[in-house]
Order: sequence, then C-alpha cells, then structure tokens
Amino acid sequence: MRILFWGSPEFALPSLRVVAAGHELVGVVTQPDRPAGRGRRMRESAVKGAAVELGAPVLQPEKARGDEFLESLSKLRPDLSVVAAYGQLLVDEVLALPARGSINVHASLLPELRGAAPMNWAIIRGHELTGVTIMRIVREMDAGPILHQAAEPIGSDTTAGELSDRLSALGAEALIETLHRFESGDVTEEEQDHDRATYAPKMSRELARIDWSLPASEIGCWMRGCDPWPAAWTELEGSVVQMFSPSLPASEVVRGPAAAPGTVVGADPREGLIVATGSGAIRVAEVKPAGRARMPGSHADGRLDPGTGSRERRSLPLNVPLLHVVAGDAQASRPDFAEVGRTLLEAWGVDLALHLRLRDATASRLLDFASELSGSAAATGGWCVVNERLDVALAAGAQAVQLGRTGLPVAVAREVIRQVHGAGPTQAGVREEAGGGPALGASVHAEAEAREAVADGASYIVLGTIFASRTHPGVRPQGAAIVERCRTIGVPVVAIGGVDAVGASALRRAGASGLAVVRAVWGAEDPVEASGRLIRAWNDAG
Repeated sequence: MRILFWGSPEFALPSLRVVAAGHELVGVVTQPDRPAGRGRRMRESAVKGAAVELGAPVLQPEKARGDEFLESLSKLRPDLSVVAAYGQLLVDEVLALPARGSINVHASLLPELRGAAPMNWAIIRGHELTGVTIMRIVREMDAGPILHQAAEPIGSDTTAGELSDRLSALGAEALIETLHRFESGDVTEEEQDHDRATYAPKMSRELARIDWSLPASEIGCWMRGCDPWPAAWTELEGSVVQMFSPSLPASEVVRGPAAAPGTVVGADPREGLIVATGSGAIRVAEVKPAGRARMPGSHADGRLDPGTGSRERRSLPLNVPLLHVVAGDAQASRPDFAEVGRTLLEAWGVDLALHLRLRDATASRLLDFASELSGSAAATGGWCVVNERLDVALAAGAQAVQLGRTGLPVAVAREVIRQVHGAGPTQAGVREEAGGGPALGASVHAEAEAREAVADGASYIVLGTIFASRTHPGVRPQGAAIVERCRTIGVPVVAIGGVDAVGASALRRAGASGLAVVRAVWGAEDPVEASGRLIRAWNDAG
C-alpha cells in the first residue's frame, strides 16, 4: 500500500519504521521545527529526522489544512494515512483524502483514556492494565471504530517514560497486524462503547504540583505518571524541587506522632527522603532541584510546601500568571499570530497567560489556535486561556477558561469540568480542576458580581475596567480601590482596563494578583519586549 505517515515525537518512530519496511512510504507529515532549549535553537521532530534518513518527502505545515496543503497531499496519492502522535487534529477533508481513509495508533485501550496524555493518566489513576488501540479516525476525538487492540500491564513502579517506550513498540506490532488485515481484506471495525469513555487531558507543569494531603499511594502514582515530564514537583524553602522514584516504606520506618502532610520525617543517603502525606508516608529516592541534575532524595531534607487541597480550598486558591495578554479577532488575523503567541509564552513562561477572545472565529479555527498554544503553555509553565468557549478549552487541554456575564453560567461550567475531570468512579485519582481540568475564571465589573462568581465556583476573577481604556471608551473607570475590596473575596484578582507600566505598579500595591492588557502589548512594535516592560514594572513594585 501507498501510505502517508503522520507523527512527531519518538513514540511514533517504531510505527514509522514498520510502514517504511513493509509498504511504500509516500510521505511524512510532522510538526514544524521549533526553538528549544536555553539557546532557543531550532529543533526538528524525532520523526522528521528519521524520515530524512529514510529518504521520504517531508511536509511540515503550521496547520494541516487549506487548499495548498490538500493539493500537496493529493499529489502523493496515498491509499491510507497512518497517524501516531502527530500533534494536531485533522479536518474531514484530510481524513477522507486517502482511498482507504485514515487510522491512528492510540496509547490506551479505548474507549478508556481518550485524549492527549493517556499514558500519564493511566498511571496517575492507578490502572493496572493499559495497551494500544488501532482505530479509524473520525471527527470526534479518539471516538472512531476499533480495528485492533493489544494489552500491556502496568507495574507498581512503572513510569510514564517507561510505559511510553513499551507502548511505542507494542503500537508498531499492532500496526503490522492491522496493515496485514487491510491488504488481505480482513479488516473488521467495532464501534466503541461511548458510555464507557474516559478522558486523558494534556499534561502541564501546574498539574504536576504535589498535593501532600493525598494518600501516599496516590502521590506515588502522580510522581510516576509525571516522570519524566512534566515532573512532579513541590517547594522546599521557596525553591522548586522535582521528585522521582517513589515507594511506600515499611510501616515500622515511620515512628512517632503523625506529622503534617509535606513534613520530611526521615532522610537517608541510601534510601532517600521519607515524607508524611495525608495518609501514611512516601519514600522519594530521587530529587532534582531547579537547574541541577537528579540526585539522591536525602539532599532535599527540610520542610516541603504542603500544596494541599483543591484550588478553591487554598488560602489563595490559585497561582495565576501575573501578565494576561488578551488577543481578539483583530490580533488573531495577523499572519504571525500563532508564532508571536508561542514566542510570548516561551519568553515569559509562568509569568504569562495568553487569552483567546475570538468571537468571530469558527470553532475549528479557535480549536487549532487553542491546541497549539496550550501545548506551548504546557511546555513553559504559562497559560493559554480560552474565553467563553468551555468546549474548546476542554478539547484543546487549555490551562484556563474565562467566562463572561452573558454566556455559560459559572456554576454550570464548574459542574461540567468536574464531570469530565474527576467525577465518578471511572475518573478516580483525578483532582478537581487542579488535577485535570482548566482553571475557571469569570469576567466581572463589580464587587457583587465577583462575590457571586466565586460562590458559583470561579477560581479567579478578571476585574475591570480599572483605568480609562480606549478598548472600552464608554465605560467609567473604577480605579484601583475596587481591587482592594475584591481581593478580600479569597481568589486571585486580575485587573484589566487601561493598564500600562505605571498602572501595573499601582495594581500590585492594591493587592491584584495580575493584570490583563490588549493594546499595551499588541499595539507595541515588539510585543515580547512590551510584555517584559509590564512584568518588570510589576516586579519592581514588589
């Protein structure tokens, strides 16, 4: 068969080699080269490197759609598309182009764990069995008919990295069998039981923060499910420390009165740290302080930040980025919008949130932007926020969704997030919001609205208009005093409206947790430098 292969990370390499060895590889579609590492040098995907070695034509579209791209695919005349961790959703025209359609190598036993990170969540949720599914791709995410499945056990010490290696090889074996059935005309398709579907959203650095109030066994699952990326982490005396290689110590190891969750109750050069949790204690054999290599856990002796409770139960429930850059339809129409968005997130990391307030865009276009920028945000610790569209935020794995006053009610959105990311026995082990779904923000213009939104479940508020704003010329500015009043509600307050570097300083002194801007960044010749000026003004005010 003439096969067009789609893939990007190392997970896809065994499947690519299977196709190349037994069929005619007419082309490879992979993600564009991206800047990576401290030097921000351009780095190609693992699949591109392998495809070049194989001598296959390589396509690297920013968006896998459009007439020009479809024409390029048509010239390759594929009989079948094989997709393995490509990194973008494919539109109907692309899926239907090959004569025999398009199939996907998915790293779970569907309908369990549909989504971007099934291997991580299989371990986090304590599954003892997972596997791979070869399925036909349909419009709905990972919902197509099953062509073939193969199971793989998960050991008590298996990490996400180890499971990825095993399922990568298993997926290639399953693909060999499926392609043989295509050639022999013996393919059978079994519809999924959609009522049994569970979901595996994108991983992010924020999800990986350790909640020491959980039982030791659950914390161990989180550590292994986040190893090697995004790496489970905590704070030690104000510094981030990543934690690996957990185990449950013998009960006699932990003596004396019960310690508060997050307390180091033992440190041994050979055995590592022993840390108290919400139920029992956990041994951590390896740690990685910021900027250093992994080392024995005993090197991190001290009092760890407890990180306890879901976001709405913490004294300040959520650490929001300090600068929220809002992009509307005008900004998204820029030819370089996605590139600038990625650059902003890469430049400012945890300090930056990029909001997508696209009211005229189609759901498909918004989902494309949200998926790409949410991935960049996950890699840098920043946020991609989808305004108004909870469905798109959930599908894209966005870090947050922000609701207005006239759309979906906050209480309804909160319930949907809980159902998708934590409610019911099939979602065991997923923490509310902090452990699986987007942060839930609300746009408000008065103290009463803010209190109502928080009572309904908002975990942060965007409050405005604070200063006179050309974006809202007819709205009376309220000044920084309203921030001082709303900060007492108990959730982070992000201030918006006419904010510049001087206003940023005033807002921080008033108790805001962050500021949101439009023109101050997008109206500048260099949006990255403009963002930096605002961040520096904020930090200087502290």
